[in-house]
Amino acid sequence: MNIGSISVITHRRAELLDRCLQSVSTAKSSRDINVTVLWQGASAEIEKVLLKNRSTIHEVIHLEKETSDIEMHINTNRYLAYRNAFSKSHIEWNLCLEEDVEISDDTIVFVEAIFDRFQGKRKFRGINLGSLIKFDNEKIHQFTKVRYGIHGPASVISRDTWMRIRATLNMCSDGARAWDGVIEPFLKTGFMVTPIVSRYIDNGFTGTHARYEIASEYFEGLQASWRRDLGRNPYGYVEVNIPPKWRQDAIGYSFTGALYASLRNLKSNLVFFNDYLRTWRKRA
Repeated sequence: MNIGSISVITHRRAELLDRCLQSVSTAKSSRDINVTVLWQGASAEIEKVLLKNRSTIHEVIHLEKETSDIEMHINTNRYLAYRNAFSKSHIEWNLCLEEDVEISDDTIVFVEAIFDRFQGKRKFRGINLGSLIKFDNEKIHQFTKVRYGIHGPASVISRDTWMRIRATLNMCSDGARAWDGVIEPFLKTGFMVTPIVSRYIDNGFTGTHARYEIASEYFEGLQASWRRDLGRNPYGYVEVNIPPKWRQDAIGYSFTGALYASLRNLKSNLVFFNDYLRTWRKRA
């Protein structure tokens, strides 16, 4: 049995965090899975939620806000979440969630089944839990392989993925700052497993995100795909070759141009790292 952990990143949205943790508790059920909350800032309301869900939470880590750049801020938190998770030698995968996410009841069952199937495969990078494909009862237990980067709100990477990018991150003076430019191209040299029916919903739409065209398609697509209770699965999960419906740059892994895409993304990874080293040397 593969052993995993869950990281939840929170700031100040106490009500959404409570819903997130409740869904985590249901999904992990009686499994002994470590749940770490990475908490940025200070809030009495968040503290109440953490106390309420203390039976689910194993560890709380306080983070300092070091930048006003929101995107950089998010990337830093994800980097720290994965670094903390994989510092524990027995952890084979980590599910990283933002506070405004709820996951489906069978999410951990799904993650464990996928790792049982693909762990050890060199091109396997992890799992993205989102889908914009409209819910279909016949597709509940289906998944596809996609050449794509990470779904920030809810995704899983493997220890193997972390170990293979860690050396590059360690060569950077600031691994958190380099995180996005290192992880994204590397993931696209392999495949991320993606369920046809979304295993998460993003509740941040209700007042915390602006409603613009891309965001509207994303939030409404998740709402049309996601279900909390997907029922028991006696037959396992089935791989299908369904084109992904995410962003235009999400490529099906069996796509005829997959090898070209892999080489192109590997090249972009090397270009990014060379540019980073040049910038770092100039500063030094």
